[in-house]
Amino acid sequence: MSDDAPLDPMLDGTGGGYGKFKGISVREVSQLFDRVAAEPNMRAFSAVLRISREQVEARGSLGMYSVMTILMAPVLAICILLVLFGPTSAHKQFLQATAASTLLFVIFGSAYLSSRKLTRASVAQERAIRDLAVDALERIATEPSFKPKPLDHDQKLILKDLLKRTKRSEPELLAMLQDQPEPN
Repeated sequence: MSDDAPLDPMLDGTGGGYGKFKGISVREVSQLFDRVAAEPNMRAFSAVLRISREQVEARGSLGMYSVMTILMAPVLAICILLVLFGPTSAHKQFLQATAASTLLFVIFGSAYLSSRKLTRASVAQERAIRDLAVDALERIATEPSFKPKPLDHDQKLILKDLLKRTKRSEPELLAMLQDQPEPN
């Protein structure tokens, strides 16, 4: 990502977070990955994994609201059907379940509606950061001077998640996941 290229407005943000999880812009993440990937060693590889995880977490997983709203709709419908057609001996419990699911549906729905623009931007930033991370990791792993060491459990999970969510299967990165014994 060049410094003078115009940035999509969706990607021009820093996310939330604080402390080590303070969000930085996608352009700054790109520059940081370029600087770290310039030294192809295991320390740089680990740094890219850590930075990508921290920056994705700084964006806050706002996409959860839409998923929870969609999941609560059928739950609410089932509860309403149970109130209308269920056994009368459990009518009070069905009413309580309907009230609770209605409340959750309203909470998640209003959270989704009030943050949908921010959610779209956050999800776009997460995708861009993941793509940049996989690109940087691939640059490091394909460098002839790179000497891989076994990844710890957390690093393996982060790398698997990056590859899964970007829908990429870079052979060098997959080899780092498969050919390594578990560290003691």
